[in-house]
Amino acid sequence: MIQPSRVFPKNHRTFRSCIRLRHNLVQKRTDIKNEAHAHTRT
Repeated sequence: MIQPSRVFPKNHRTFRSCIRLRHNLVQKRTDIKNEAHAHTRT
C-alpha cells in the first residue's frame, strides 16, 4: 500500500483552511479595488 505523502493533524488542517480562506478573501478585496480604480481612470 502507498503511504500518504502528507496528512496533517486536524488542528493543522483547520488552521491551514483558515489561512487559505483569508488569502482568498484578501485576493478578492484586491481584485475589487483594482477594478474600482480601473473604472475611475476611464
